[in-house]
Amino acid sequence: MAKRILLICLALLMLLPFAVACAEEPPAPPAPGPAPEETDELQEMQIITEGTCYVYYDRSSIKDIKVLTNAIAAQTGNAVEAVAVYQKSGGLSVPFFEDNAIYVGNVMLHDGSRSAGLLRANDCMVGIVDNRFIIGGISTKHTEDAVSYFVSMVLPSIDEGKNLTFHRDNNYRVNGKYSLGDFAINGLSLGHFKIHVDEKCTVSEWRTAVLLRQQISEKIGYDLEIVQDETCKSRGVIRIGSALCTATDVSDAHSYDVVIDGTTVEIEAESVFGYQEAQDFLLGELFYSTDKNNVKTLDASSGKSGNGKFQAEEPLEINGDVRIMFNNIHGQVENGTMPVEQPTKMLCELYLEYLPDVIGLQECTSHSFDAGIIKLLSSEYDMVWDYQTCTAMFYRRATVELLDSGYYCFDDLRAEFGEGHIYRDLIEENGYNTNDIYYSNINKNGDEGQKRLDASKGVTWGIFRLKSTGNIFLAGSTHLWWEGNEDLDDIVRMVQMRKLKNIASEAAAAFAEANGIEAGTMPIFLGGDYNSNASRPSLASMEDALNSYRYVNVNDVSTVKLLVSTHHAYATYDKELEIYVNLNKNNNSYRAALDHIFVNAESVEADMFKANYTGILDDDYAFLSSDHLAIYTDVTFNASAPKTN
Repeated sequence: MAKRILLICLALLMLLPFAVACAEEPPAPPAPGPAPEETDELQEMQIITEGTCYVYYDRSSIKDIKVLTNAIAAQTGNAVEAVAVYQKSGGLSVPFFEDNAIYVGNVMLHDGSRSAGLLRANDCMVGIVDNRFIIGGISTKHTEDAVSYFVSMVLPSIDEGKNLTFHRDNNYRVNGKYSLGDFAINGLSLGHFKIHVDEKCTVSEWRTAVLLRQQISEKIGYDLEIVQDETCKSRGVIRIGSALCTATDVSDAHSYDVVIDGTTVEIEAESVFGYQEAQDFLLGELFYSTDKNNVKTLDASSGKSGNGKFQAEEPLEINGDVRIMFNNIHGQVENGTMPVEQPTKMLCELYLEYLPDVIGLQECTSHSFDAGIIKLLSSEYDMVWDYQTCTAMFYRRATVELLDSGYYCFDDLRAEFGEGHIYRDLIEENGYNTNDIYYSNINKNGDEGQKRLDASKGVTWGIFRLKSTGNIFLAGSTHLWWEGNEDLDDIVRMVQMRKLKNIASEAAAAFAEANGIEAGTMPIFLGGDYNSNASRPSLASMEDALNSYRYVNVNDVSTVKLLVSTHHAYATYDKELEIYVNLNKNNNSYRAALDHIFVNAESVEADMFKANYTGILDDDYAFLSSDHLAIYTDVTFNASAPKTN
């Protein structure tokens, strides 16, 4: 008797928090009746028998299963066997379930479905669903609240040592609040659907799947699973891109189709811009309703086709003969919190839309190559230099031909600091010595800091022939020392710039002489992350006429000039969504830019070319995938520009 009184008191105490557990406001006592989407196959179930009670639980949905198992054992006297069902490396750990078991949380079943799959995010359920007895919901909070209800309200009705027979009429469900009502597709609730993507899906396909799942979860409450399944199931499937099992009519470069056929939804687009437009439709129109109570039914008439070309922020067509682009990409892993593979793929998708003839990269690290950057661009581009440099360059083989190339690492500059050398003179005339330039500021422990001349900084260059006109030009991708804490940091960049100009100009002159090109020169475009803005003295040193190698900023001679900055804050990697979010756009002027394109003054003064346009890629993908925006220039060669056969 004392035990019975104790259980009743415990039940009353545990019931209090459950009153507000599953809804934003305290719910009214629910009327008895079946929960939505239930079948009538089994009206009554014996869930606890004398001897053993089996409990299968999703441990991501409940922190302490012993709250339930101890209560069952104390009330019934039966042994309780609890089995965790969880995702593990290489597959699922899914046991062969016993009949008349209790499913706690959102247990993965053998067919890939979930025991609480028809519940929405803020719902709680205790009762019979699809011939299973479930306790819980999608989240930990709601599962634990459902356990509290079961222990408080269901267990006390059992006589000690007896069985528990539960009737469907006693199902208890509290529906949470959502901004939209339920959805059905040709009569099948959205809760029955899964989102399918191909194992080798593009970033655009993956982002479409993730953003769609997030939209449905936040506004409708269903937490749909994203799966990679090669079978062509036709019931309850949302297929995206390469996961489609049927051919579609998408043909235009940036078009998209959203097709509803029975209980299958197919989403396909031909470009990043097509997918962006498809996402706008999915997030803003398709799964949207002003009715927060009733079920909205979608059918074939709910689909849509369109074109996302206008999503491109910059002209897709080249304004001139050649487009030359430079981009400091996200190649460094920041304490494991900023994965490289996804932003690498995003930038490659952008490059393949804007199709520059030459792409010069900075911070293209081993992580970038491990992410498959060479293969991602291989449909259009070859790499300039076999050695994988941090200043890697790619050229579009359909439009330009590589005639010569080279690489220089600025770490090798120390070997050139001999007596009377121009680099040493530059250092000493400013009151420093060569040891000062080699190491950055001494840290607080008195240790030598990071090398100012490190292996990631250098220049990769190529001499190209434009196939359509025969014109030749040199392009070099460069990255200079980054700190700006003291005057010596600017001196380091000045030294690197002098070496940069010498390398490029001497390579161009040597090639011209060897190939009998008149005047011994050609347009030379040196672009990348100079880590110096207009306010720092180092940037102006590109125009120093040392050895007659004077360079001017392409933006200064461009018809259409770049007016905004090239860098910004990093986007945020959302570990739960597994995508980058928060664009972090800025409104700084070009004077704050760190990325520039310089061209040799000789070619400007000889009227060899016209810079028609200088701009940046400021698309969403550009902001999401690096802290620098790609800078580019579109150029037309004039009659005075050298050519070769």
